[in-house]
Amino acid sequence: MLVIFGLMLVVLAIIAWEDYKFRAVHWWLFVLLFSGLGLVTFLNFGFRISMERTMQNSVFVVLQVLSLSIYFSLKKGKRVNIFKGYFGLGDLCFLMAMSIYLPLLSYVLFYVGSLLLVILVTVFRNAFLKQNSLKIPLAGYQAICLLMLMILDYGHPGINICSENLLRNYFIG
Repeated sequence: MLVIFGLMLVVLAIIAWEDYKFRAVHWWLFVLLFSGLGLVTFLNFGFRISMERTMQNSVFVVLQVLSLSIYFSLKKGKRVNIFKGYFGLGDLCFLMAMSIYLPLLSYVLFYVGSLLLVILVTVFRNAFLKQNSLKIPLAGYQAICLLMLMILDYGHPGINICSENLLRNYFIG
């Protein structure tokens, strides 16, 4: 299990580096990420939970993409393909690749939290580095967020970010 964990950290680091440096990520890295995270989820929780997570989180991502598409289409007054300038295909691939790993509540929290962090980092980067780049390496930044979350999870045995009950215990009871 430790080997898979280490491999996933390396894959996440490569995704972050490629997205930041080239604004593109090799497609096979997403396949490797999905496979590794899927193996971890399968070994810890079984096939049914793995498929439930993938389906629930994928539906959430599809709804987000549809919402963005509708929003920008209404804003522009014509149908807009959000993958041309608004949202990268690699960003979608990253979100789908990690869909198997976290339960829905944790996934949504990761998604929202990482987007807020990306906004903050981008604002500070543009302010201090005098860059006004409209291209944001979203998958790269989110890969760094997941990498840090996985290290935090590994370093604190009482925390299991993949547990269905982790956030429920804090928010519900």
